[in-house]
Amino acid sequence: MVEDDLRKKMTVLQYQNIKEFCEFYTIEVEEIKDHPEYAERIEKYHTALEELIDGYGQMGGLNQEICGIFGSCDCDANYGSVS
Repeated sequence: MVEDDLRKKMTVLQYQNIKEFCEFYTIEVEEIKDHPEYAERIEKYHTALEELIDGYGQMGGLNQEICGIFGSCDCDANYGSVS
């Protein structure tokens, strides 16, 4: 069990997006060394987290394009006054 915990810690600490994973779980990277359960959880769900990160990256460009197209609409709109 100890060897498996060590392997998981070493594997998880090598992930490219380890800082983002830790931010997602609101932990510090250094905490993984003392908490094998953190490494186990990150290892278990790292593929889903990678997909989430990729999705946000892809949506960023699309969101900028949408804002560019519709951004002027808010400036041109007449919402009237609120009483």
